[in-house]
Amino acid sequence: MEKENYSLEERGESLFFRTASFTAQKESVLHSGVYNREFASSLAAGALVMVVSMFLSGALSFSLLSLVGAALLFIGLFFFFRKIVFRENLLEMRIDREKGEIRIAHTGLAQRAVVYPLSGLSELRIASTVIDPQNKDAIAIVEKVAAHHGTVITGFGDRSEFHTVQMRFSGGKTVTVFSSEKQEESDKVLSKIKNFLSVRSTDAKEE
Repeated sequence: MEKENYSLEERGESLFFRTASFTAQKESVLHSGVYNREFASSLAAGALVMVVSMFLSGALSFSLLSLVGAALLFIGLFFFFRKIVFRENLLEMRIDREKGEIRIAHTGLAQRAVVYPLSGLSELRIASTVIDPQNKDAIAIVEKVAAHHGTVITGFGDRSEFHTVQMRFSGGKTVTVFSSEKQEESDKVLSKIKNFLSVRSTDAKEE
């Protein structure tokens, strides 16, 4: 069973929603499997361990204790980079019926939060955004190189369609709270929020 890339929980008069998928942006198939946050954290931690080792090479002799210290330093730095520097950008939303407000925060190195009045929510909808591949010449070169090595990059250079769950507020402000290439996944998120809010939803097509 495929894991959902969001969490949604109802607690009393509040609905809590959290996801890392809130932009209509195609993930790089070249980097998603190798150059991920764990790999970047490992590189950064390893580089710092090497720098520290070079500075301390004259003061400390090579021993089992120094190896253990380097390993512990690497582990500590890895978790630091993964949790702080290369942490995922998340969207966190809390809908509070008792307070009559919707709080939407974007978390990363710095957190930005905006509070909207619940009474100002005029529409909850799904919008579809189509993204065409850019730089077709470069795509052709990459595919040619991959074919030369007997590799097929699935989905590379394909057209993508994202289904985004959007909240529209009075005054024309629109906030995207979820995005997925799977229509049924966005429908599910929309349905759960809609049932909690009991507001009108419409479909829109953007290209």
